[in-house]
Amino acid sequence: MRFWSKGGINYLNLLDPKIPQGEPEAPTLKGKTKDSVKLNDIPNAEYRCDNGAWQSSTIFSGLKPNTTYKFYTRMKETDTQHASLESPPFTVLTSQAQEVGSFSTKPMIAAGYLHTAALKNDGTVWSFGDNRSGQLGDGTTTNCPTPVQVSGLNNITAIAVKGLRTVVLKSDGTVWSFGDNEYGELGDGTTTNRSIPVQAPGLSNVTAIAAGWRHTVALKSDGTVWSFGYNGYGQLGDGTTTNRIALIQVSGLSNVIAIEAGNSQTVALKSDGTVWYFGNNVYGQLGGTTEDCLSPVQVPGLSGVIAITAGSNHIVVLKSDGTVWSFGDNSLGQLGDGTTTDRTTPVQALGLNKISAIAAGSDCTIALKSDGTVWSFGHKDFGQLGDATIMNHSALAKGGATGRSTPMQVSGLKDVTAIAAGSYHTVVLKKDGTVWGFGDNYYGQLGGDVTERYTKVRGAGDVGYLNLGKIKLSQDAPQAPTLKAKTKNSVTLKDISGAEYRCDNGAWQSSTVFSGLKPNTSYKFYARRIATDIYNASLASTALTIITDKEVAKRSLPKPKGLKFTAKKATWKKVSNNNGYTLKIMQGKKIIKTVQIKKGKTSYKIPKKLLKKGNKYYITLVAKGTGNYKKSKSAKSKTIKIK
Repeated sequence: MRFWSKGGINYLNLLDPKIPQGEPEAPTLKGKTKDSVKLNDIPNAEYRCDNGAWQSSTIFSGLKPNTTYKFYTRMKETDTQHASLESPPFTVLTSQAQEVGSFSTKPMIAAGYLHTAALKNDGTVWSFGDNRSGQLGDGTTTNCPTPVQVSGLNNITAIAVKGLRTVVLKSDGTVWSFGDNEYGELGDGTTTNRSIPVQAPGLSNVTAIAAGWRHTVALKSDGTVWSFGYNGYGQLGDGTTTNRIALIQVSGLSNVIAIEAGNSQTVALKSDGTVWYFGNNVYGQLGGTTEDCLSPVQVPGLSGVIAITAGSNHIVVLKSDGTVWSFGDNSLGQLGDGTTTDRTTPVQALGLNKISAIAAGSDCTIALKSDGTVWSFGHKDFGQLGDATIMNHSALAKGGATGRSTPMQVSGLKDVTAIAAGSYHTVVLKKDGTVWGFGDNYYGQLGGDVTERYTKVRGAGDVGYLNLGKIKLSQDAPQAPTLKAKTKNSVTLKDISGAEYRCDNGAWQSSTVFSGLKPNTSYKFYARRIATDIYNASLASTALTIITDKEVAKRSLPKPKGLKFTAKKATWKKVSNNNGYTLKIMQGKKIIKTVQIKKGKTSYKIPKKLLKKGNKYYITLVAKGTGNYKKSKSAKSKTIKIK
């Protein structure tokens, strides 16, 4: 006897030996995309979406973008326990779909104070780490150590991160940003923090962006530079120290091809290879004076420059010959010249050649060689140089930060195609599309367990990794599927090569057969091209609407006629629409033999020696039903006596 209770109703079962299980809690979300949801695993549980079938997998794919679904869980049946009642529903809204088209862009990574952002080749932006000011762009201020997709962004071509905000550039030349906005650095005309992207009004035809600690800089296609945000050191380049919550043009700059922003300074690279600077000049990096520069001035002694980057108070440039030069603060060896002497004019980093990219953290410098190896120098106490350094908190608290003044290769890293340096962490993109990080991970800015210091960046809600670089082509949607056959509870579509199919909001399937449908009910069927190693799955086709057949009441077949029986043979007349016959040889109420006779037959040969002399026998015959017909009533022959 088993007794249990649910919802105030008591249940009593005297015969069933299995034990009932308690109802589990509602499932919880592990990750989602525009067309899939993954739930957190519950041991010995199974899961269901809406009114679908129960399944062991926590992954539900083939869903519609921006659509609400309800998910349930229950404990599985075992040898000793019944399956539990289902949990309360857990409601999930799938992500929005990307705009229709075949947009693709070069993958990119960016690192800020305590968070990281990544631009995927499909034009979407993903972020992870600290989110106190909404800089992850997911509509919350909740920290997240695994990548989350930035809400409502697509067709992005560039990203910039610094401090507590993220700035992105769309393919249409507009600038959007989110996070800290204390000084108007989001450019939306307010000083309100934003947890979802907002557009900087008035900015168009932008080709490059840069984010300083409290200011933002944009480069237009005409070679002019525009800025907004904090201006206490003249880093906006307008000749004043007035903060700006709306964009203003940098005075006296033209023919600019690249821009970069440090904590409180801005650097611009002109098409002639010269470098221009404005903002904080506390380290005398412009030579002699330590007065701030409120308008752009040329950095003396630099030419042939092809790339620029800026840390807290040091500037690094890459020349066309593959050498690296830098100037400014060098207290932790971040200039890489083998000393800790601040420099007011550019000095060459020792032993670095064939460099293809550079990145500056707060007080460190990262360089990428053309062979895919990574080199680093400067502040190292958080592991941001990728060596075996262990952070010494007590030493840091006493001002005892340490650094390395000569470049050293990051061991174990190869095939790197892009680099980014945050305040105290570094991330790199490998040619296989995976992102790796090392350094400070207190807020999960390396994309994984906050106790890990050197790790692959975890993927968005799945067991893989955040992959930025594997570009797949788009496919055109196929034509709407066409009907092959239907019944009252099934539909069969005509096969389309390389396609999969869906009924209403159900999951995509490779089979063209849909069963378990309701009679006389309208359904919509879709097709799409399946994903391959080269192509993404296409968008869904237009719908094919099918109404299943009506439920028809079955009629009984007529009773077989002309039934004759002898000791050797039984014969009868054909019954239309039959599916064969069931013939029984009877002796009184005893069945001597039952025979299943195929459709089309109208006779049966009695086996020899089956019927015994002196006994009386008769036969019964039933026509078996098919389709909309039930079996007939039983026909009975005359009784014969075997002589």
